[in-house]
Amino acid sequence: MNRNNEKKEGFPIDLETPIFFIVGRGRSGSTLLQMMLDAHPNIQVPLESRFVVYLYKKYAHQKVWSQTVLKQFIVDLSQEKKINLYWDLDWAKLEKNILAQPENTSFAKLCKLVYCHHISFFPKSEILLIGDKNPINSVFVPQLMEIFPDAKFIHLVRDPRANICSHLKSKMETNLGMAALKWVEFNKYVEKVKLLRPKNYFLLRYEDFVSDPEIWLKEITCFLQMEFRSEMLEYRSILTRKYQSSEKDLRYELFSAYHQNLQKPVNKNLINNWKAYFSKEEIGQIEGIVHERMLKYDYIPATDNIRSASFREKLHFLYRMKRLHAYYESPLFVRTGIAGLKNFLKPNKTENHANSN
Repeated sequence: MNRNNEKKEGFPIDLETPIFFIVGRGRSGSTLLQMMLDAHPNIQVPLESRFVVYLYKKYAHQKVWSQTVLKQFIVDLSQEKKINLYWDLDWAKLEKNILAQPENTSFAKLCKLVYCHHISFFPKSEILLIGDKNPINSVFVPQLMEIFPDAKFIHLVRDPRANICSHLKSKMETNLGMAALKWVEFNKYVEKVKLLRPKNYFLLRYEDFVSDPEIWLKEITCFLQMEFRSEMLEYRSILTRKYQSSEKDLRYELFSAYHQNLQKPVNKNLINNWKAYFSKEEIGQIEGIVHERMLKYDYIPATDNIRSASFREKLHFLYRMKRLHAYYESPLFVRTGIAGLKNFLKPNKTENHANSN
C-alpha cells in the first residue's frame, strides 16, 4: 500500500491511514462490531464520540491552520462531551502534535491525529486502519464522504422489531412509532448515499453476524483490506484479563454499565426475543411503518394486521430530525452554550448513552 507518509519525530502515525465508519440505526450490534475490530492490533476503533460532526461546521472548510486556529481547535475538541466521558487521551501529547502541523494541514488529518491518540482497551502495534462507530454518523454520511473521500462504510442492519424492542427496553425511546420511523430513516439515509459509491459499502445484517462472527469478520477484514486476526474473536477474554489484573478504570466501568451484554458471550438465540415482548397489534404497527424497507433486507413480516404511522407521529418525527440538523448546522458557540445551559439546569442528570438524538 503506497501512502504519502507524514510522520513527526517520536510520533509514527501515518496521516494518510485509511478510515472506515460503522453506520446504521443504534442498537444494531455496532458496539459489538466496534469492540471486535478494535481488538485487532492494527485497527484503531475508538469508543463512541461525535467530534467529527461536532466540529464539521466550524473546521471542515478551513484552509489556513495558524497556531491560533490550531489552539482553538484543541479547545473546541475538549468541549465534545463523549471525548471527555469515554476517551482516554494524553492531551499534552495530542496538543503537541496538533500544534506541530503545517498551515496547509486539513480537517481530515487533524481528525486522524485525534483518533490515533485514543488509548484503546486493547494492545496495539502499528495502526494501519482507523474506524469510527457512531449511529449519528448515518445522518451525516455526505459530510463524512466530503471529509474522507476514500472512506469505507459498514452498514449494519438489524431486524426492525428487535431493534425497536431494544430501544424501548433500554428506554432510549419511549414511543414505538417514533422508534420505527427512525429505523426507516437512518437506513434510508445510508442507502441514498450508498448509490454514489456502492463499492465502498458493506451491508451486514446483525442476525447473520451473531450467527457466525468468524465468517463475517473474515468478510469484513477482507473488505477493509486487512488480515483477519483471532484476537477479534477473543475480545471478551482480553478485556477480562486486562481489568482483573489492573486498577479500576472508570472509563471502562462507565462503558460497561451501558453495554452489559458485551460482557456475555455472543448469543444468537436472543435474536427473536421481540416476539415475546410485543403484542400482535404492536407488531402490526411496527411492520406497517417499516414494511417496504424490512423486505429490502429480507426480514419477513409476522402479521397482516398492519397500520402506518399516524400523521402526528410523522410530524413529530420530522420535527425531531429538523431539530437535529439545525443543531449541528448552528455555530459551535451556540451548541456549546446550549450544552452549558443543560448542565446548569440539570447538574445531576447523566446523559443517556449512544443514540440520544
